[in-house]
Amino acid sequence: MQIASWIAAAVALRLGLLMLLPSPLLSYIQDPQRYELVTPLTSHRRLLEGLHLMEQGASPYSGDLVHHAPLVLSLVQSVSKQLKVGPVAQVSAAITATATSMAPETQHVRWAVILLTLVSDVLAGLALAGVARYSVRWLDGSRLKNNQNKPEASAATSSLFAVTEKDADDAAQTTLLVWLFNPFSILCFLAHSTASWDAFLIASALYFAVKQHSALAALFCVLAGYSSLYPIALVAPLALAIASHPPVLQLHSAPSSALAAVNSVQAPSDVSTWRVVVFGFWVVAWTLVVALASYLYIDSWDFVDAVFGFIIQVPDLTPNIGLMWYFFTEIFMHFRPFFAWVFQLHVFIYVFPLSVQFRRHPPLLAFAIVTIITVFKSYPSMGDLALVFSMLCMFPQLNPYLRFRFVVGGILTFTTILGPVFFHQWLVGSNGNANFPYGVTLAHAFAVTALALDYCLAYLRREYDIIHGIAVPDGATVVMQ
Repeated sequence: MQIASWIAAAVALRLGLLMLLPSPLLSYIQDPQRYELVTPLTSHRRLLEGLHLMEQGASPYSGDLVHHAPLVLSLVQSVSKQLKVGPVAQVSAAITATATSMAPETQHVRWAVILLTLVSDVLAGLALAGVARYSVRWLDGSRLKNNQNKPEASAATSSLFAVTEKDADDAAQTTLLVWLFNPFSILCFLAHSTASWDAFLIASALYFAVKQHSALAALFCVLAGYSSLYPIALVAPLALAIASHPPVLQLHSAPSSALAAVNSVQAPSDVSTWRVVVFGFWVVAWTLVVALASYLYIDSWDFVDAVFGFIIQVPDLTPNIGLMWYFFTEIFMHFRPFFAWVFQLHVFIYVFPLSVQFRRHPPLLAFAIVTIITVFKSYPSMGDLALVFSMLCMFPQLNPYLRFRFVVGGILTFTTILGPVFFHQWLVGSNGNANFPYGVTLAHAFAVTALALDYCLAYLRREYDIIHGIAVPDGATVVMQ
């Protein structure tokens, strides 16, 4: 009941803000030039343009505006058609008439996007909460596996590293709350951005991976990559999660001793090569199915260049919170193909070394990769940052080992505030230049990278203490906070 009330409150908050915000403020948030919230890949206006072209019998990719995948267009088209009939149509028409002056032929598409975004927000939060519950268990499982040969190393402090069922529940609830009431995800909803759709696909892939459902994990991984390309890098943590299940916590309260903590948890199973092979088969199979369905829907392969080519080549240099737009405005055209591929490969080169280092904790590996994608992708937005912040709550046991929280939090706060200000000074007030907003994006990228690095180093420091123990003087106690 508590979770249901949180979800109801989050939905009511989003719809209430959409209906009750003053028109000038809502128009400011929904401005297509709000680069922090909307990108060419998440703009509902471009989605609307694609559907309009299809209704006219033209290819949605005949121009250079539409960059949504064909099956995304198909989904929105199907939902919008359902909103045109029955009592749902009357309700949406009444709300639209009082809330906006949008033309009747487009209001159904708008409400289809709103409905799909609401559903994605809720399901993404539930999926992330499920992943958080398992992520906490992995932290405890690594402790047992490392201490099997050196039980005396940390006998005095092993209870500090014990994880209980209550810890898993708390992490799941915190993750759900942070996602549902995250200001960035709420602003993206108000801007009608489809960023939460990608977050839902990523979260669902992670959830089914930790639940060891190979087919569903592969399906959502393929759909996430199909929508925005970069999530295909998550194949590595998904495969590791499927191959090595986390331990099962049997204790519902804090253990009274280190021995009770050890006896209450089952060590994770060894990596299963067969599960990885099955997962790889499903990834290939779903990729072929999705590609064929897309071709049959629009009777063309134009979407490959319009979606994936657009992401890789970065032809749209509209400012965003990423790093590529300014760089490509400064280099000569004949160098662009080379550096475009260098930038894109840069996102993926970290996958292998990170997979080796954090193979015992797939959710943390997934968090590191998602953060790297957020920093280096072609067209990032605040919706990507909302997913990163929510995933932070999956690792509460690492908080005592963090070192840069104050610095990173301060930088992210200042960049969030100064970004729109400098953008306005540059393009509206003509009192600055492109270096103003790009300086903010550099600081933003540094802070997000430092955030991921801090959590990764915290995990390694905790692993060290687990293996070697913590020196505790006689009569002293150790408290992790």
